[in-house]
Amino acid sequence: MRVHHKDWTIEVVAVDHWSYGRGFHSVAYIAKTDGTKSDIREFYRYDGIKTHKAMLEYTQKLLEK
Repeated sequence: MRVHHKDWTIEVVAVDHWSYGRGFHSVAYIAKTDGTKSDIREFYRYDGIKTHKAMLEYTQKLLEK
């Protein structure tokens, strides 16, 4: 799932970890006009997040701080 939020592009994917189980990984970045990315931030959650949308909302909340 890829969503634009203000200046950020957020990509969320479900992941399976061998020890933690199923969770979500999100990458947030600001796309530059030359095709590169800046201010890359990565977030992982394996607890309490059950859907892509919930992980997206969690990421947006962290970016607002």
